[in-house]
Amino acid sequence: MASNIFLIFALFIIIGYCFKNHDEHPELSENLNYFSFSAIPLFFGIAVFDFEGNGVVINLHASMKEPEKFNKVLVTTLVIYVTVLCLFSAIAYWSYGPNLEDIVTLNLPHDNLTSIVQVFYCFGLLGSYPMQLMPVFEIMEASNIYLRMPTMASF
Repeated sequence: MASNIFLIFALFIIIGYCFKNHDEHPELSENLNYFSFSAIPLFFGIAVFDFEGNGVVINLHASMKEPEKFNKVLVTTLVIYVTVLCLFSAIAYWSYGPNLEDIVTLNLPHDNLTSIVQVFYCFGLLGSYPMQLMPVFEIMEASNIYLRMPTMASF
């Protein structure tokens, strides 16, 4: 839950900086290129990266109290996720235009709030790793494979 709070906080601050930048430099959003054939491979690479949590989905289905509602929950979650992703990307591109860096935090000014945002974003991502590793632990438990630390008697 803390990871989600950190990520949401960081996203709101980044969006605030985007609107501030657009107010200061409105000319950046005048001639935006909305489609480029040369950017299609990059688009699919980013899309695959954004939807890489496939291993978690199966275990979420298995651990639900009412698995018959899984499809509704999955569709609702994906619609919300895609909407937030598209809105955030569109706001960043609208704000910075062709000057938008690959990582949007590189466009932010260098101040204390930006540093806090970057740290919060890192903690948010770090906190999501245990959930991504959940399938690995469940497979290990199911197959009775446990990592054991060597004891002094084994030396």
